[in-house]
Amino acid sequence: LFQCHDLVGLGLVAKIVAAGRQEIFTRGSTVLLPFFDHCDALLRPRLSNLLNANLESARRADPIKLGISSSVSPHYIARRFAELSASMAALFPPSNDQASDQKQNYDIHGNHVRSSMAQLRSEIVAVMDRAARSFDHPSEATVFLVNNFDNILTILRERRSLASLVVKTSGIPEKQPALEQAALAHFDKDIAFFDRRLAQFRDNFVEIELDTCFPKLIAFVKRAEATTDGSGDSSSTNNSNPDIDLRHIQQHVRDFAASWKQAIEKVYRDVLASFANFVNGMEILKQVLTQLLLYYTRFQEIIKRVYRRPPPFANDIVATKDILAEIKKYVRSF
Repeated sequence: LFQCHDLVGLGLVAKIVAAGRQEIFTRGSTVLLPFFDHCDALLRPRLSNLLNANLESARRADPIKLGISSSVSPHYIARRFAELSASMAALFPPSNDQASDQKQNYDIHGNHVRSSMAQLRSEIVAVMDRAARSFDHPSEATVFLVNNFDNILTILRERRSLASLVVKTSGIPEKQPALEQAALAHFDKDIAFFDRRLAQFRDNFVEIELDTCFPKLIAFVKRAEATTDGSGDSSSTNNSNPDIDLRHIQQHVRDFAASWKQAIEKVYRDVLASFANFVNGMEILKQVLTQLLLYYTRFQEIIKRVYRRPPPFANDIVATKDILAEIKKYVRSF
């Protein structure tokens, strides 16, 4: 026991001991209770030591030594954490009957394990953040974080489905809903945590990618929206806001008309090359192209506010329906 470094194996032993303790209470016999107490007394320090060792290992992890900064692909640390977290969540779910558990003391390790795994989750996120800072470009750092958090989420969701299936096909039918809710509670908490992180860095990637492929247009829209007062002008040649240069508007329209298809193709290639998960990549591609369409719609609104009548370069303005048709073509082919 004291030479064992298998945390999942020790968790299984702890569950067997807990099941044995529950069985003797069910039968109304306490003859073996000292035996199970002794087993728990042996397991408790070893479980605690291994949990602390995992925490300390994550705290001291050096992304350079681990080779994390050499690739944006999912790192094995993320997969190992996800597998361990899923195993511990399945072995030590929060109880749906706390009063009964406290009275009969079936699972005395659960709270400590869940608390330690929550700390380990935070430490793994810190490792990922440290690794991201070692990349030279923000886009690479963001892709790295998206790939790893998506990898963790994929594993957690797969194990959650398996845990749900196990509960549904075993036990007393009338108790299955309560058992399933308890068994999946910890999975749901971890999934919600990493979902928020993934959404944050997806949004970051969208803005970085658009700033790379449409830098002048995006910068102009943000600057114009920050300075314009939204009023129109009685002349088609005068600017209602002196901070908006009409020559810049015309130049942005013509630059976009000349390069927008090639830029969308670049977005498509970047997404294909960046993301390991096909489904995740498809969702991000849709998000980038949808955000592009929104930015261009805002650009058109700025033109309408500045010009009361159609501007001289109206024929150069790309129609929104043309952009939407191009977006649909790439989304279908992905």
